[in-house]
Amino acid sequence: MLLGFMMTVSISTNISDSILQENQLANGIERANKAEVYTGKVNDAFLGNDGYYIANQEDNLDISDDEIAQMKAIKHVKGVYPFDVFDTINQMQNVTTTSVYCEEDKVNFDYFKSGSPLVAPYYSFQNIKSNGKKLKGNAISQSLANKLGIDKNEKNFKISVEVYIPVQQYSYQGEMNESGLKAEMSQVLTKKVKLDLEVDHIISVDDYYNEFLSAGYTILMPEKSFYSLLNQYNNQTPDSLLDAKELNATITPYHSKNYVVEVDRINHLKTVEKEITKISKNLVTYDQYNSVIDTTDVYKEERKGRYIYMVMVVLVAIVLYAMVQINALDDRKNEVKLLKLYGLNDKDIHSLVNENGLVQLLLSLVLGIPGFFVARKMGFFAVNDQSLIISLLLFFSIQIAVSIIIYILYLFYSKYFVKKVKL
Repeated sequence: MLLGFMMTVSISTNISDSILQENQLANGIERANKAEVYTGKVNDAFLGNDGYYIANQEDNLDISDDEIAQMKAIKHVKGVYPFDVFDTINQMQNVTTTSVYCEEDKVNFDYFKSGSPLVAPYYSFQNIKSNGKKLKGNAISQSLANKLGIDKNEKNFKISVEVYIPVQQYSYQGEMNESGLKAEMSQVLTKKVKLDLEVDHIISVDDYYNEFLSAGYTILMPEKSFYSLLNQYNNQTPDSLLDAKELNATITPYHSKNYVVEVDRINHLKTVEKEITKISKNLVTYDQYNSVIDTTDVYKEERKGRYIYMVMVVLVAIVLYAMVQINALDDRKNEVKLLKLYGLNDKDIHSLVNENGLVQLLLSLVLGIPGFFVARKMGFFAVNDQSLIISLLLFFSIQIAVSIIIYILYLFYSKYFVKKVKL
């Protein structure tokens, strides 16, 4: 009975979590369903690393005008646009905390504890919508609104935030690793600027999904407003030259290092990415849609293993339970002989024996319900709150189905057992 209970909870938990993960992945595919590719140029030290981080200032190099022209000439490419961000912290200057003012309220952020806001542009072709209408004006993410204590339906409110706007840059030869090999490094110089923004919308992850930004606190600006601000401060004196003087580096105006490529259709994304990487070995790409699809494929393979495991658990449990019942019935040979001596026929004896099996069936069903919650409370089975209802429904279904199967097998064997016992 205990084995059957453990088997049922384990299976129901696995199936319910599988269903939830399937739904989450389906939602992820829908949110990432955008025909756009992000690309940047990285130095040799970064090549071969997993991932591509859009704000990595040291590893990202300039993409030349000729390389941009080659991207635009790729079949299925509709446009190539710069994609920069304004950060609210500056680790190169050891600034890892910041504050955002909403009306008169001040909310503090610590990058290492819970993350910090980023300001990013959005383009018309991205077709970002809020409440079913195409986004216009400034917007903030739902996570940032929650942090600021703003209702999700609030509109036309003001926030103030200090950002580090890229103004200049320099390149230098730095060591790739302990081997001492040199590689071209890039360093961006910034200027701290206070932004006073009127926010028109609060958008959820369903409205706008961006792998680079969605995990944190995001402020979105129309690309014209964003790049008007970037161009306004371009080549102004930065707050700090960092190591430029020590490296005897030549300082130049800031140049966008990351781009978003508009593609005509989703199914052309991989083709476009392949063509981009042919332009230069240092160009790396990322598209959210295929990233989610790849994750889904990996999960599907893992799910196959889960189901094989569940089938094996069911079979082992049924076999073990059958062995226990066979041994239990064998111990009752003398009892069956005695009943036959008293004149009971095989049918009556079979009915009496089966009553025990029916009692065990009912007990396993009744005791399994509180046992399910006790096991969950003690942490033996990892069931998250979201999947509790699904797990419980599956528990009932599996517990009833498996118990009935075992009881039917018990009926057949007990009939055979009673007949084979001779006086």
